[in-house]
Amino acid sequence: MATPIGDTPILYGDDAVDFLNSIGKPLTKRKKEIIKRMKNQRVAYW
Repeated sequence: MATPIGDTPILYGDDAVDFLNSIGKPLTKRKKEIIKRMKNQRVAYW
């Protein structure tokens, strides 16, 4: 069974509100580009 990498942060106040608001919004063009670059960097060895 996998072990957690670290403690999960608990958000309070304005940080929690900002996080919840960001979940419902579509990804920006910049974030889409970052995700695309991250996926292209992955290499799977079988």
